[in-house]
Amino acid sequence: LEDGTTLLGSATLDGVGQARLTLSNLTVGSHALSADYSPDMGFNGSTGNHTQDVIQADTTVAVVSDNNPAALGETINFTATVTVIAPGAGLPTGDVTFRDGGSPIGTAAVDGSGQAVLSTSVLGEGPHVISADYNGDFDYNLSSGQLAPDQSVLLLPASLDMTLLPAGEPDTQLMWNADPNATAYDVVEGDLILLRGSGGDFATATTNCAANDQAATTMTVSAPLTAGEIRWYLVRGLNGAGNGTYDSSGIGQAAPRDAAVDAAAPACP
Repeated sequence: LEDGTTLLGSATLDGVGQARLTLSNLTVGSHALSADYSPDMGFNGSTGNHTQDVIQADTTVAVVSDNNPAALGETINFTATVTVIAPGAGLPTGDVTFRDGGSPIGTAAVDGSGQAVLSTSVLGEGPHVISADYNGDFDYNLSSGQLAPDQSVLLLPASLDMTLLPAGEPDTQLMWNADPNATAYDVVEGDLILLRGSGGDFATATTNCAANDQAATTMTVSAPLTAGEIRWYLVRGLNGAGNGTYDSSGIGQAAPRDAAVDAAAPACP
């Protein structure tokens, strides 16, 4: 069997006069095939011709994220896996364009396992509709896939770490880790149950606005603790996200108690 002048292979006639040659390496395009029967002592040789068209195989794309939801500034790896749809076979080559809401955010090459990986740490806060477009190659059609559920990027809450003084001391020191997206902080004091159930209405849940629009990540509360007293504070960065962390200034506290909350506004109640 020949493709033009290229020998593709040979096969032996079976008991019904047929010879079968299986191929999977014909390239995309039109192939002028010819089969030459070699004569034997009882039969003359002959030739038959056939035009075989090979088209591009269809593909699908599946997209996954290794960090969803992610905190703002964290690295997210998006992996697009390109799969060939039967009866097509083989491994696609080429590249994949990743998009956020239709806008390109990067391109990655398809590796030997059919995967393309894009790493990014620049997505903004909020939901992101991530899609991946396989751009096709000579043998495989282009296709697209979308990440489900959407990629979510959250602002990091401030982490409150109390420094406690013994009961009876006039001051309590509060310190918290900086939120890289906050320009200042509000600190409120209140009842834990009311804070957690306030739904963002801190004006009805807090007993004191300890700090408003404060740039520093430490402050002194001039209110002495009595033995066994527990106070609850909420720190939230002024970034409009309303993320915050509860923690107790109770004597002998064993571990932080954290909970994210939704704030209606960044202003101190």
